[in-house]
Amino acid sequence: MRDQEDKEEMQATDVEKAKGEITFGDVLSALFLLSFIFGLAFYGLCVNHINVNEMGGWYDAGNGAIWTNDKPGWYVTKPYPWVHEITVDLRPRKIEITSNARLVNAKMVRFKREGFDEYIKRQGFTAPADDVLLGYAYSGRNFDFIEILEEPDKMELLPVRK
Repeated sequence: MRDQEDKEEMQATDVEKAKGEITFGDVLSALFLLSFIFGLAFYGLCVNHINVNEMGGWYDAGNGAIWTNDKPGWYVTKPYPWVHEITVDLRPRKIEITSNARLVNAKMVRFKREGFDEYIKRQGFTAPADDVLLGYAYSGRNFDFIEILEEPDKMELLPVRK
């Protein structure tokens, strides 16, 4: 009986001691958790990547500066609300108007590096999706930022299905 009382008394004093103490493990785990959260936030807001076949551009909302870079790699900028990023794929794309007509209605187009500034002036910082390039490719005008590599003849007919 006496042993049981001693054990309960020891457990009670151990619990009282443990309530006020912060151990090294607690500090280490808190530091690890905070650094992980801040690391994810930093990566999501400040780190940008440009692939081999891409060109990147940034707009600094604080001072209005626009700069471009076509060298692949990782780049650290100011956080997202102040700096907006755009990456443009420079590989040729097949742009087509989908329809059931028997006309060939596809063009092979490519975004040109030299016209990046003009594209920014016209479109802002939206990535040139196929729909945007479709509008410029079939507009009948020449633009500095789009190059039409292959274009069908005027009335080239496809074979009729049987």
